[in-house]
Amino acid sequence: MKSTLSKLNLFLVAIFALGLTACSDGMLGPALQGPQSFWGLYSANDNEIVILGEGNHPLENAKILIGAEEGSLSGNFISTDSSGRAVLPAAWTNAEPVTIDYPGYVRATYYAQMPGSHIYQLRKKSGMNQYELSGITQGHTVVDKDDFIDFGLVIPALTRNDLMSFDLAAVISSQMDTISILGQTAEIPSNVTLPRQRESYIFPVTIEKPGYRLYFNDPGVKKVYAARGRFPFKEVVDRLRAKAEFYELINYFTISGGGVKDINVTKSSTQMNLSVKDLNFTSKAKVTAPAIASDEMILGVTAAVVGDYLVPTDVKGFKAGEKREMATLDQKSLLVGVLKKTNEFDSNAPGADRLSAVIIPATNAAPQFLPLLGSASLSSNGDMLVPRANLIKGVNAVATYSVISQQVEVLNGKDKVMMKKPYWEVYAPYWLDVVSLPQWPETSKRAGGKKLWEVNLIGSLKASQVDLGPAMLNEATHVTHTSLSF
Repeated sequence: MKSTLSKLNLFLVAIFALGLTACSDGMLGPALQGPQSFWGLYSANDNEIVILGEGNHPLENAKILIGAEEGSLSGNFISTDSSGRAVLPAAWTNAEPVTIDYPGYVRATYYAQMPGSHIYQLRKKSGMNQYELSGITQGHTVVDKDDFIDFGLVIPALTRNDLMSFDLAAVISSQMDTISILGQTAEIPSNVTLPRQRESYIFPVTIEKPGYRLYFNDPGVKKVYAARGRFPFKEVVDRLRAKAEFYELINYFTISGGGVKDINVTKSSTQMNLSVKDLNFTSKAKVTAPAIASDEMILGVTAAVVGDYLVPTDVKGFKAGEKREMATLDQKSLLVGVLKKTNEFDSNAPGADRLSAVIIPATNAAPQFLPLLGSASLSSNGDMLVPRANLIKGVNAVATYSVISQQVEVLNGKDKVMMKKPYWEVYAPYWLDVVSLPQWPETSKRAGGKKLWEVNLIGSLKASQVDLGPAMLNEATHVTHTSLSF
């Protein structure tokens, strides 16, 4: 029984493996092109660059490199003044990479930048502190001995930005809570809740874990989503005892509603109980899967749009050509489809973060996917070699987003978890075959330990070229993602 319970717990971990899944830090907008003003607050003259940081504050003494290395253009390594501005060198006459660096922020490189006015906003590096949010989920309608297990799941609300990263730990907690079932201890992810309920599997069993824990690395207002769902107890346990994989069981799980709440997390520990009955997912969307390989599978996730955020309303697995109805909040809901190799759903498998994703309106959705990429590799000079990807009909190649992160083990609660700390980002207005980092002029201590270099090739159903900024995220409908560790 213990091994079966362990498998069941692993499946609870996996039920919201949205594939797209979330990066807990999000991604702030890169270079803002077009009208050179930042929400009417800042403007750039024709011969200057403006650098902004968190809260749109100008960054004084931000370093800017124009070109591949210092000296490739006369006067191409410059700094900003107290208003966050820097005058462009007269030698800048053609498209060049622009790299910006400021202490406490992620270094960023923007490919193919033409001379002229520019406003860039840097992303602040994630903190290393621990801010715990905990409480219970309320509003479950539990009926004992109905053969169903009711559960809750508490996650940070997702954004479209999250489509461009892969960090399962932001959706399913790496931290575990221990409960007792039939005298056996079982570990349940800390952000999964189980209201008290009685069911039977050979013997009567009482299951209870009302509390959740979430961890954030930085303080501030967090939009948190608490979902309620259920699954048939006996069928799932029987399939698990038969050694079924989680992706073979995903369709047993349903989400029926949830709640969204803004919580100001300012202390090391914040208590907040969350309702799971504010939203009810009673509408339906018809989804049809495309032809895919026999060793591939699609996870389809319907998501309600709540302001600038997405909250999952249903998750289903699809094989080639399958048609399913999926629960939605309303006709504005989106479908996030995630294509993966079935043997890469295990988070410890090689290539586990490889995926192709699409985000389109959910109504009568028939998603088509960019091909999965092979593994990226390093060239002898340290460039990243990106596997070639073929476009599909109707999708336009619009941008590349790549990021290098240091992988650091940190303590969250009582558990040690691996955390990604991004330190260099690259944006390009086209698909790259090679990601080459400029030679930064100043010597600095190189980040130690294990690194992860990720790349996302971004596509759009719209033919027009998108700017490297918020428009890039708004127009993106397709992404194919791969990475390498070194």
